[in-house]
Amino acid sequence: MPWSSKRPSLGFSEAQPWLPIGKNHLNLAVDEQQGDAGSTLNFTRRCLELRKRHPALHHGSMRVVRVTEQVLVFERDIAGERLRCTFNLSDGAANCDDDRLPAIVTVGDVSSGRLGPWAAVIEKLV
Repeated sequence: MPWSSKRPSLGFSEAQPWLPIGKNHLNLAVDEQQGDAGSTLNFTRRCLELRKRHPALHHGSMRVVRVTEQVLVFERDIAGERLRCTFNLSDGAANCDDDRLPAIVTVGDVSSGRLGPWAAVIEKLV
């Protein structure tokens, strides 16, 4: 994990690394991503916070609803909470259920009945 773009070995270690660290890793350092709301670091933090707020995402049952070459849909359920997670796992737009419910999170282009490339939506069913 690159921690600091300004420190030797990007702050990972004070020791000489056994693998070279590429220059393209500089912008992946935590200190570089921290202030960028759209960074991978902040996206991961939002996902972890989402998981903490919704017990169905880490406990309870899971039921696969639909699997195609493009789309994966599953539901997560625990007492009092049921979530539907829909993912477009392709680089093209995909058709999905038309009955969009209030989303607790969306990633990418999500519209009624369609998910853009690599898009996802998690909806609260109960």
